[in-house]
Amino acid sequence: MTPARPPSRDAAVARPVALTVLPNPPAQVTPAGRRGRPPRHLADLDLAGRRAAVAGLGEPSFRAVQLSRHFFGRYTEHPDDMTDLPLTSRAALASALLPPLLTAERELSCDDGTTRKTLWRAFDGALVESVLMRYPDRVTMCVSSQAGCGMGCPFCATGQAGLTRNLSTAEIVAQVVAGARVLASGQVPGGPGRVSNVVFMGMGEPLANYANVVAAVRRLTEPVPEGLGISHRSVTVSTVGLVPAIARLAAEHLSITLAVSLHAPDDELRDTLVPVNRRWKVAEVLDAAWDYAAVTGRRVSIEYALIKDINDQARRADLLGSLLAGRLVHVNLIPLNPTPGSKWTASRPSAQREFVRRLESHGVPVTVRDTRGREIDGACGQLAASASPASGPPLVTQILARLRWQLVHRAWDAAQRAGVITADTPAGRRFAAFGPGSMAAFPPGSLFGERWIAIGDGTLIGALVSLSAGMVPGQDLGPAPVLRIGDRCVIGRGSHIVAHQSLSIGDDVFTGPYVYITDQNHGYADPDEPIGRQMPCNAGVRIGSGSWLGAGAIVLPGACIGRNVVVAAGSVVRGTVPDRCVVAGVPARVVRHYVPGDGWTPSASAPQSSPLAAPAPERLQGVAQAPDPPG
Repeated sequence: MTPARPPSRDAAVARPVALTVLPNPPAQVTPAGRRGRPPRHLADLDLAGRRAAVAGLGEPSFRAVQLSRHFFGRYTEHPDDMTDLPLTSRAALASALLPPLLTAERELSCDDGTTRKTLWRAFDGALVESVLMRYPDRVTMCVSSQAGCGMGCPFCATGQAGLTRNLSTAEIVAQVVAGARVLASGQVPGGPGRVSNVVFMGMGEPLANYANVVAAVRRLTEPVPEGLGISHRSVTVSTVGLVPAIARLAAEHLSITLAVSLHAPDDELRDTLVPVNRRWKVAEVLDAAWDYAAVTGRRVSIEYALIKDINDQARRADLLGSLLAGRLVHVNLIPLNPTPGSKWTASRPSAQREFVRRLESHGVPVTVRDTRGREIDGACGQLAASASPASGPPLVTQILARLRWQLVHRAWDAAQRAGVITADTPAGRRFAAFGPGSMAAFPPGSLFGERWIAIGDGTLIGALVSLSAGMVPGQDLGPAPVLRIGDRCVIGRGSHIVAHQSLSIGDDVFTGPYVYITDQNHGYADPDEPIGRQMPCNAGVRIGSGSWLGAGAIVLPGACIGRNVVVAAGSVVRGTVPDRCVVAGVPARVVRHYVPGDGWTPSASAPQSSPLAAPAPERLQGVAQAPDPPG
């Protein structure tokens, strides 16, 4: 294991947190809520742009170099200190190209003053935070690229707050210059120093503010007076996985480190932890990262916040190790830092050690990140830019928010457990049959006509599944069930199974979510009568044992699906489907079938339609979708 960063000296023994509330001159701040473009600043422009801007003010173009050297080399704040500029020009040049962008609202420090978090107020009242961390061998600035964040990661304080706006190039650079200024003046314990590393891991998704972030990287890495002169290799840009932007970044010829906030190796979990994964899956994100490494020769950093009992299982460590083995990569494991209202917490030390061991067994280098700044909410995932003081009522507000969150989720968990339908519950006894070991999750969808619904043994029915027999509740359908679901079936979340005459599902049938199965369609023989008012037509449906219906599949009246059939996601099935085949499309056609002795063989044949009592639409529309539960 790669040696971890030196541990925070405050990690074991709580020390007082220094709080400095700084003056906030009203003249420099636009009222909160008023939006517009930040004023143009020298750092928004390359050197050629600065020369043109200075010339436009009627000054010699070389003044651009002088101004740049003051900002990037000497960290000068006040025009009066720019003694190499004519006295008559200083104020005008500074006003035009060095306007105040960020006003320090509050500073907090810990680690004996070597970790400092600054809350900044922008010209329009937007709040952002940056963190300076001094180590024995380097000084790292963690900067924000957006006010807030729109990625919505539930374990991150910034993501929970939502996005206010993108920061300008100069607003990003100004955070680093401010850190360089306090270092150079000796205000940070350890004597005068310089910023050696910059990480875009503060507030916001850097690649969602692509143009300004790339321009900021160029300002930071260009030599003085064009920029700050920080090495490319000392700059890290983090992303949750915006795949097209990663490809663009690879083409920028910047030898910076790409950090991918992965947090889960499988799509099922990452869809929840990092919602953008619903657009770009894990495989796509990692492929883009490997392409970046191939183009730049830079090792990719995989950021992985360890969350107790959520993503810290040994199997996920092995899966992550198998995905990363043999790649130019390094894993940063981050013990989850607490945020107000979060129901999650950091992994147990034993689980963390096992996770590290399993990654190392795959030959993947791994480091457990130092939790610098946790005491001042300045650690990874904690930046939330609250302007409230760090003590008093806001602490009470945070505690109440956390309690409300816990109360809601505990109540919801209790309701889910209590609301499960089994053979022994009153709801289960309303069914014609509800086999032992079967259960229907809470909350259900619409349930009626249970007297004519029979469910076999060991069948699992997901949340928000609608099961109905008959057109309306209370309808007498005769002595026998009209909807039968066999043994050991799994019915996916949000599916709708609607029976009126005869709908039979065999044993061991599995469905994905939001499947729709019905034995009745409205007729549409009369073109002048509203379709909903025309008499429906029924045709029985049978689904053979061992079949699988993919997410969003639709099975229409008269369908007769054989045994061990795969119905591809989104397919619409009519007519007869033979045993042991794969069907796909709208309408579904056989694309593969099993031939004894030959195995699975491609097929161009289509299932033959069974005659129906009346014409049926090609596809049902308006499948009802129940709302998701809170959480």
